Amino acid sequence: MPILGFGAERQPTTMSKDELVDRVGPFITWALDTLGIQRCMFASNFPMDKVSVSYQNLVAALDELLANRTEEEKQLFFNGGARDFYRID
Repeated sequence: MPILGFGAERQPTTMSKDELVDRVGPFITWALDTLGIQRCMFASNFPMDKVSVSYQNLVAALDELLANRTEEEKQLFFNGGARDFYRID
C-alpha cells in the first residue's frame, strides 16, 4: 500500500504483528471507539498486501487490538458484522 503502507512494501521482510499494531493500531482503535464496533467489520486487502504483512500477522495484530473487548464484540468484528450487513444466515 503505497499510501498508508508506511513503506512496508519496500522493506526486505514483511511487518511483524507488533509493527502492525504500532503503525496501524491507533487508526483501528480510533475507528472502533468512534464509530462503534457494531459499525466495523474485518476486511483485508489480500493478496495485494502480502508484500507488506502476512495474513497471519494481520489477524494476530487485530486480535491483539481487540484483546480488551468482550468475546461478543470480537465475534461481531470478525464475522457478525459482515453476516448482519450482507444478511448471511
